[in-house]
Amino acid sequence: MEFQQAVTETIENAARDVANQLSKPESLEKLEQFKRKIARKKGTVESQLRNTIQTQLDGVHSGLAKLKESEAIIREIRDKMAEVGQMYKQCAELTEVVNPIKDVNRKYRQLQATTTHINNIFSVPTGVKNTSELIEAGDLLQAHGILSELEHTRDELLVQLYLSEESFVEKNTSLHHYFEPLSGLSDSLGQQLWLRINDTFKLIAEEPRKIVTALRIIEREEKIDKSVAELLKEENIPSSHIQGRPKKWREKCMDILETVIINKCKEVVPGDRMTSPDDWLREYLSSMGSICFQCLDVTKKHGPKCFPPGYDIFNTCLRWFHANLQNVIGNLISSDLNSRDTSTLIIWIIDMKESFKQALSIDFDSVGPLISQEQHDGMVKICLEEEGRQTLTLVKEMMDEEFKFWCGAQGPDTDITGICYTSVTISLFQMVEQHLEAFTQMGQTIKLQLLERLIGVLVEFQDEYRARAEEYITQHSSAPLFFPFIIAIANNCKQAIDFTAQLKQRACSEYNVTTLKREIEEGFKVLTEKFDEIGIHCCDLLLDAVFADMRPLLDSLFSKDEWLPQDHPHKLFLNIEHTLTEHNAQGFVHLKQQYHSYIIVCALDRLVKAYLQGMLERRLVLKKDKERETAARLIQEEVRKLSSMFSKLSHATNTKHIGVIEKLSELIRVKQEGLVLEITALAHHHPNLRANHIIAILAMRGDLNKNSAKKIIEQTPYNGDNLESSKSQHASAVKKNDEASLLQSLTVPNPYGMFR
Repeated sequence: MEFQQAVTETIENAARDVANQLSKPESLEKLEQFKRKIARKKGTVESQLRNTIQTQLDGVHSGLAKLKESEAIIREIRDKMAEVGQMYKQCAELTEVVNPIKDVNRKYRQLQATTTHINNIFSVPTGVKNTSELIEAGDLLQAHGILSELEHTRDELLVQLYLSEESFVEKNTSLHHYFEPLSGLSDSLGQQLWLRINDTFKLIAEEPRKIVTALRIIEREEKIDKSVAELLKEENIPSSHIQGRPKKWREKCMDILETVIINKCKEVVPGDRMTSPDDWLREYLSSMGSICFQCLDVTKKHGPKCFPPGYDIFNTCLRWFHANLQNVIGNLISSDLNSRDTSTLIIWIIDMKESFKQALSIDFDSVGPLISQEQHDGMVKICLEEEGRQTLTLVKEMMDEEFKFWCGAQGPDTDITGICYTSVTISLFQMVEQHLEAFTQMGQTIKLQLLERLIGVLVEFQDEYRARAEEYITQHSSAPLFFPFIIAIANNCKQAIDFTAQLKQRACSEYNVTTLKREIEEGFKVLTEKFDEIGIHCCDLLLDAVFADMRPLLDSLFSKDEWLPQDHPHKLFLNIEHTLTEHNAQGFVHLKQQYHSYIIVCALDRLVKAYLQGMLERRLVLKKDKERETAARLIQEEVRKLSSMFSKLSHATNTKHIGVIEKLSELIRVKQEGLVLEITALAHHHPNLRANHIIAILAMRGDLNKNSAKKIIEQTPYNGDNLESSKSQHASAVKKNDEASLLQSLTVPNPYGMFR
């Protein structure tokens, strides 16, 4: 049915294909071409089919041939197995015949072994005696030679006895009793060996022959143990059958060496903490390190010459000493050491590892850390906390002494240049450097942690210093030595800033970096800024006192009676100059350069402000041309004198912004017709001047009314200017420019109200 269905489907597919090919009339012309194409396809398919069938037939033929070959092989194997089975049955019968021969062979072997060792058997008493004498005489190598021969005889006989038909398993035999003295000799020889091993570190340097002899004997016994173990395994005999084997002398030798090292470390006993609290730990650690160094030094130089390479004697001893040092250090840490002893222990560990590395090329860290990271961190924490507490206590004591000094009857110290100071900052930073120097041996990481903690202590000192300075200023402002000590406090702050910069520079240089960790950098920044704030505050106090003395003079500037009289020109200025020069000579010159320059610059700013304020307040009304000419001339002369005076007081002072006073005086001198041009020039050269300033100066002239002033302002760049806009537009200038800051502080809320 399936074949018939396939035929039907093929015919239907062919019919559809022919119909598609001949769907158009012109396709009939290609009929022959279609026939040839189909014939070629048919021939190709038939050829493929024939090839496929032929391949299948070849495979079937090959498979049948292999099946026949396999059948023959299986038949041959079956016949061979039958023959083997028959031969096995015959062997079982032969076993009974061969057993007597086996018994004879075993007896022959036993008799042969007995014959071989017969001389040794009868010489056992003599050998025991000779061996004992040799051991007593110290000739261990020869003694071991005789003993090893006797033991070999015993072991061989015991093996043969075990293999005999009696197959005894007990040790209580005559053979055991006969060779029993050998065990005592072995123990006696071993005792002599262990005595030498106990003195290994001494003997390998002084009498290496003795150690080499002992090690040769030990290595021989190791080989004998190995050969006996192989024999017992080969004969399937329990290891407990051979008396005294295995001896394991090499293992015992290493155990004794380890015990020697443990005992050497235990021999060092720490001193009494109560009787010598400062030196007990240092002496104990020094003795411990000395023992370790001596033993390892001797082992490194002489050990490899005496011990076989397999012992790896130096590295083995290094590991044992390392383990013992770990225990010693662990016990010390758990014994509640104080901070001084803890720092001594940390320094000793670092120094010991470094000295061993340099002298013996030993890297303890390659074996493992002597203390865990947790132990190390705990010890460092103890040291740092105690160091911080002690430093803080000393700082408070120093501050108490400093405050008492301020309140005493003796003035501050001065150096050869006349600079006033007290010793508190010098002592403070010397103490900081001493603490850092003491921690140098602990390593850079711990020293950096201490630096961070000490910076915190300095910040606390700074806060206390500021608080005490404020207290002194509040309670002792009328004291005779008030101003000298204020100057000294300012100088101390500058000195502290310099010391802080030096401390930071040394730290960066020591750690070979340009910047330190963020917390330390921030601490240095806070120290510098806060010390500078205190110094600036002291300078401002000095200035306040000076200008309080000059207040009547400054309030009289541009007054008609005090400033303008013809008979005493510049009278007020001369008084101001005298007052300021006197204060500078008696006080300001004792300041350090930075604060001296600051106070002179601030004094100049205050004087310029006082001059400008006097001009803007319309203290003087100049109605006549001659009065305006005279006033402008006086202003310009005093401006030049002012600039000259401050240049003498401090060469670092910039007096350029004094020129604004001189420029404003031109508004007083110039004719009305030139005011617009003059004001326009002022706006160009001094952009920080505002309209209210110009209007106030115009009011001082006395020849203009309110409307005239407004018309003039309307013709200048100041038209539409107001106070609020000037503040917002020039906020950045106030931060950058002294003149801007000065003019911004001078405001005239209602300048047109000055006109009558």
